[in-house]
Amino acid sequence: MKMGSKYNTLQLGVSWPKEILSQRIKIRLDKRFKQGMIKEVAQLHNQGISWQRLDNFGLEYRWIARYLRGKMPLKEMKEKLFQEIKNYAKRQMTWFNKDKRICWQVGENEVEKLIKKFLVLLFAFYFLPSNFLFFWS
Repeated sequence: MKMGSKYNTLQLGVSWPKEILSQRIKIRLDKRFKQGMIKEVAQLHNQGISWQRLDNFGLEYRWIARYLRGKMPLKEMKEKLFQEIKNYAKRQMTWFNKDKRICWQVGENEVEKLIKKFLVLLFAFYFLPSNFLFFWS
């Protein structure tokens, strides 16, 4: 956390163990399927969006469009989509890990404490005498 810059920000990242991240991706993907993601993609195509355009929309749309065109069975589509999302999450982590401003935490436990500390420091920086920060930190 850098105080005194143009904007005082706290950038938090939640780092999950690989197994838990994989489970969370699977749960989210299953939920999206139950919410009608396949029907959504079919409706978009029926409303005039080309298969090529759906392919360009990204991961979920690309794989579901391939399934809807008969290029693969449902089970294979779900497996490949799951793997692609895991690969995408890995690339995101590689990119975010380069940002030294991010304060990484494992799981969600410490995030609330960090936010509270940041808000106290921010309040102190703007509203209390400058020597307060010296004694508090």
